[in-house]
Amino acid sequence: AFLAGGAFPPGAVVDAGETDDGALIYITYEGRADWSEGPGTKPIYMAPKFETSDERYTWLNAVQAVGKGQLGAGTVSYEIAEVR
Repeated sequence: AFLAGGAFPPGAVVDAGETDDGALIYITYEGRADWSEGPGTKPIYMAPKFETSDERYTWLNAVQAVGKGQLGAGTVSYEIAEVR
């Protein structure tokens, strides 16, 4: 669900993933989408945070990333980049 103006509520999107080598990474993000012309007509913008206790990936805990995504038929795909 989105708030007025197309914003994701804080902590609205939560996911956990597992890397190919077995590390668990917790991801939360907030963002915005302008769907005034209907869902999927314009990009979704988001800012994810990563959290892990796996020593191989603790560097992710300090990363600020941004992403641009597109809603598809039952999917959402994102391009995500680290902000430096």
